[in-house]
Amino acid sequence: MLRREHFVEVKGAGGYAKETYKFNVTGQGKVRGTELLEICRYVGPAPVPLDVYKKMVELQTIKNIVVVEAVVKKAFSHLIISDGLLKMLGPAISSGKAIFIYGPPGNGKTTIAENNREDPSGNGFYPLFDNRGRADNSCI
Repeated sequence: MLRREHFVEVKGAGGYAKETYKFNVTGQGKVRGTELLEICRYVGPAPVPLDVYKKMVELQTIKNIVVVEAVVKKAFSHLIISDGLLKMLGPAISSGKAIFIYGPPGNGKTTIAENNREDPSGNGFYPLFDNRGRADNSCI
């Protein structure tokens, strides 16, 4: 969203994956940041009541997501991975359980694991539980 609204721009990258992008805040981004800080000086995660937190976590559990082959192929399309490995990763991801990836150094285990930690739809939202009992979203 920040890039789409032109609040940040890509300055460079450490590799080909979007996770390596380096960003700069644009003039428009600085103006918007200043406007928001005038409304509220709190900077950090937005706390939510426990019931809202639990609902959001339950809605996003991988156990509610059916991972189809096309989604797995798209998620790993920027990597060179054999079809055989993709066919093993799909069911492993769909299981909703931990995945143990092993092998010799330098074969891509970390890259696969880091690629898999994100929601393939890009819609992940992880709220922060506020145990102070606040039921509103007002500024802290």
